[in-house]
Amino acid sequence: MSTPLAPGARLVKTTKLDYGNVDLKLYQGIVGSIMYGMLCTRPDLAFPIQQFPQFSSNPANAHFQAANRAMRYLQGTQTTGPIYNGEITGPIQAYCDVDYGAGEDRKSISGYVFLFAGAPVSLQAKKRTTVAQSTVEGENECVMVCHLYAPPSDRIGHPFIFLLNPRTN
Repeated sequence: MSTPLAPGARLVKTTKLDYGNVDLKLYQGIVGSIMYGMLCTRPDLAFPIQQFPQFSSNPANAHFQAANRAMRYLQGTQTTGPIYNGEITGPIQAYCDVDYGAGEDRKSISGYVFLFAGAPVSLQAKKRTTVAQSTVEGENECVMVCHLYAPPSDRIGHPFIFLLNPRTN
């Protein structure tokens, strides 16, 4: 399994008919375990952890299956984690992106990651508190948040590279 969530998966609120026999304490325990891993050594779990707790009070089968997928992903990638390459002379890189109003409440989810010496040193994935009126507004909010958390270059002694929406294809 190459990703903690299925590509393109969207977790949404469901109707009472969809709830089934989900053990609330088990679901909350799984979410807590994944959150602990993300906070300690697994930044690749930031987006799923932003999603799962939204349904902790009333999880449906789809939410439970998504959390189980993340646990299977962790099981299969136990040796994965940040690896610092020792090259501390390079710049700090920042990547950020936002999904414009993709949730059912039309609030965007934005995220950023700062890389130093080849590995993440700071990251966040968060649902915005406001509704963006356009993709440009959503991207601007994301950039402002990223710049807010960026370390000042004069204090760290290294240049700072900021990349918006990097694409590898």
